[in-house]
Amino acid sequence: MRKLRCLLRVQMSAMVHAMNVSSKRSGALGGAALLFIADLLMAFFFAIYAAGIGLVLQAHGALDLLMPLMGLLVAASCLLLTAMGAQHVVFGTRDADLLLSLPVGSFSVMLSKTLALYLENLSLFASGMVPSGIVWMVLAGRAGVWAVLALAAGCVCAAALPTLAGVVAGFLMAWLSGRVRHKALASGALSVVFTLAILVGSMQINRLAAWVLTNADGLRRVFATWLLPFGLWQRAMAGGAAALAALALVCLAPFFLAVWLMSTQYKRILSALRARLVRGDYRLARVAASGQFAALFAKEAGRFFGCSVYLVNMGLGAVMLAAAGVAALAFSGPVRIACAQLGAAASVEIALGAMVFMLALSNTACVSISLEGRSMWIVKSAPVSARAFFGAKLALQLAVCWPCIAVAGVCAALSGALGAGTVALLAASGACYTLFTAVWGLWANLFFPRLDCDNETIVVKQSAASFAGLFGGMVLALPFAGVYFLVARAAGAGAPAGMAAVCAALLAAAWALWRLLLGAGARRLAKIA
Repeated sequence: MRKLRCLLRVQMSAMVHAMNVSSKRSGALGGAALLFIADLLMAFFFAIYAAGIGLVLQAHGALDLLMPLMGLLVAASCLLLTAMGAQHVVFGTRDADLLLSLPVGSFSVMLSKTLALYLENLSLFASGMVPSGIVWMVLAGRAGVWAVLALAAGCVCAAALPTLAGVVAGFLMAWLSGRVRHKALASGALSVVFTLAILVGSMQINRLAAWVLTNADGLRRVFATWLLPFGLWQRAMAGGAAALAALALVCLAPFFLAVWLMSTQYKRILSALRARLVRGDYRLARVAASGQFAALFAKEAGRFFGCSVYLVNMGLGAVMLAAAGVAALAFSGPVRIACAQLGAAASVEIALGAMVFMLALSNTACVSISLEGRSMWIVKSAPVSARAFFGAKLALQLAVCWPCIAVAGVCAALSGALGAGTVALLAASGACYTLFTAVWGLWANLFFPRLDCDNETIVVKQSAASFAGLFGGMVLALPFAGVYFLVARAAGAGAPAGMAAVCAALLAAAWALWRLLLGAGARRLAKIA
C-alpha cells in the first residue's frame, strides 16, 4: 500500500505540474489553481443546466429523474474530456522502463496511473454533480445530512464509471496501436470515432429530457436496467442506504476488476508499443521541400496528423464547424424557417457566436512550441529564422481551420437561409478570427512552454498553454463582439457593417501581435531552454 501511495503521489504531481502557470517552484500551486478555475467553469455551466431542466421536470412530476439525467450528462462530459488522455497517461511508454524496473507489480503501476486519472475525473465529476444535487435538494425539499452524504458518496463512486470507460478505450487503442503498422492512422481514426460517439450520445440528453415529459415510466425503466448506477444514486439521495451500498458495489467492483485484468497484459502491451514507437523529433534526412518554410510546415503537418491526441483535441472544433454547415444544407427547410422567425440580425449573431466557439476549440498554435519537446535545441541551433518558425506553426492552424470555414460557408450559402453576401462576411470573420487566435496561441505557448512533459497528452490536454490558448481565445472574442454591437446596433449600420468592422479589428490586432512576436517573441523564444 505504501508503494502504491508513492506511485500515486508521483503521478498526481506530474499531472498538476503539467498545468503550471508560473515558475517551476510554484508549479503545484499554479496547476491546482488552473484546475480549480476549470472546475468552477464546469460547475457554473451545469448549475444553470440543472436548474433549467429541474424546473421542467418538477412541473411534470418527474423531478426524481433529475439526478440520473444529470449524472449521465456529467459522466459523458468527463469521458469526453479525459478519455483521449487515458491511452497516453495509462499506457504511455516514456516512463515505462523506469516504473516497471521498480520492485512493484504491474497491477500497482497501472492502478496508480488509473487512480490519477480517476482523481482528475472526480474533480470534474463533482464540479458538475454537486450543483445538480443542490438544485435537486432545493426543488424536492429534501436537503439534509443524509442527502449531502449520499451526494458526496455518489460522486466518489460514479466518477469511476467515466474513468473505467476511458481506460478501456485507451487499452483497446493501445492494444491495436501496438499491432498495426500505421499506428497514428489507426489510433487517430479510433479516437475520432470514439469522440464523435460521445458527442452524439451527449446531445441525446435533451431528447431524453423531452421524452420524459410523455414517457417518464419508460425512462425510469432505463435507469433501472441499462443505466442502473444512476438509478441507484437517485434512490440513495432519496434515503436508501441499501441503494448507496449497491451503487458502490456496481461502480467500484468492475473498476478494480478491469484494472487487474488489464494489468496482466500491461507489460506485453507496453513492449509492443515500444517496438513500434513513432519518433516525433527532428532527424537528419533529405526533405523534399522547396524551401525552409515548406520543410517546417511539412514537419508541423506530420506531427499534427501523426498524433491522435493533437489531431482530435485541436481539430475537432473545425470539423464540427464543417459538419454544422453540412447539417444546415441537409435541413435547409427548418433552418430557413428558424432564421425567418429570428430575423436576419439575430440569425447572424447566433451564427457568429457558434462559429467563434467552435474555432476557438481548434487552436493548434497554443501547444505547437511545447510539442517540440526535448528537440527544441535542434531548432534553436539550426539556421531557422523566427519568422519561418512562427509562420509554419501559424500556417498549420490556418490550413486546419480555413478549409472547414470554406465548407461551412458554401453549405450555408446553398441552404438559402442567409444571403450569399452575409455568408461571405461570416466566413471572412471566421478566417480573420482564426488568424488572430493563431498568433495569440503562439504568445500563450511562449509564456507557458512545457518542453519536459512525458507525453503529448499532458501538453495538449493539461498544460497552461492549452488552457490559455483555448479559453483565452474565447475571452478575447468579447472585445470584438463589442465592436460588432457598437457598429451594427448602436450606430445602426446593420450586421454586414458590423462584421466588416470586426474583420478590420481582428486583422489589426493580429498584425500588431505578429510584429511583437517577431521582436519580443523571438527574444523570448531564444530564452526557452
